Amino acid sequence: MVAMGRELVEHAALLPPGSITLDIGGEGRHPGAWNLNPRSRKTLGPQRGEPIPWLIRGRGERIPLADQSVDILIVERTPLRPATLTEILRVARPLARVVLRHANAHARDPHHLAVQMLHGAVEQRLTLIGRQTVQETVIRLSNPTATNVPSSWDAI
Repeated sequence: MVAMGRELVEHAALLPPGSITLDIGGEGRHPGAWNLNPRSRKTLGPQRGEPIPWLIRGRGERIPLADQSVDILIVERTPLRPATLTEILRVARPLARVVLRHANAHARDPHHLAVQMLHGAVEQRLTLIGRQTVQETVIRLSNPTATNVPSSWDAI
């Protein structure tokens, strides 16, 4: 299992200046990420009630950012509705990474719809969030003008 939070920070450091990481439904777990959340205060863990850092008020179904403005999108525990996936496609830059982490309830793939809608190279594995094992799916979105798109998370 991989501690993706640390890897996201390391990979974010390799992105060009001005790169944006957006955590949809985030409460500040990923350093340097903007947190899209309709609430202004944390709802989980020992920091419950504290202000959410780097907050953008909103929901995944209506992301208040410009088209093709985000390099890494993280969605953990937040529902993956078709409207949210459409918005992810709108705000993602070409070759952006989408990191999905959700419980794998009843042996059903929680990311099936996302893999269908978000075309690109897909990597899946199990990982831990706190004490909970979740399915992690990383999608490197396709670039229609690119011919050799790296498929590995490690290839930047």
